[in-house]
Amino acid sequence: MISPSSYIDSVHRQVKDGRQLLYDTLRDFRYGNNDYFWAADYDANIVSHPNPDFQGENMADQLDDSGVPVIQRVMQIARSDGEGYYRYNWRRLHDLKDPQIIKTVYGAGYLFAADVDWQEPTKH
Repeated sequence: MISPSSYIDSVHRQVKDGRQLLYDTLRDFRYGNNDYFWAADYDANIVSHPNPDFQGENMADQLDDSGVPVIQRVMQIARSDGEGYYRYNWRRLHDLKDPQIIKTVYGAGYLFAADVDWQEPTKH
């Protein structure tokens, strides 16, 4: 028979391993026009991002190309509305195009965001 503390430790390890698998999967996943996901805890520590320079970094004071604190605004949307959209200027993963739009999703104290390359439609 397993002790309650051993069982709880086992569950905690499984949850931690499951989170790490999720973060690893998100980091490598691409869709659309090389669009991607990233995740941060609510202290703005990046737990999953395709750019290894951001991995594990605190991005609370990170500014976009216009000088706006992006992560703070995204966190505010996630906390107050649960989900939403926020458009900002950012150079993506070795790409010179901007701006972008992201969808924020609240989830158990973590922010999951999908970065989408947004281009205004042009008239033909």
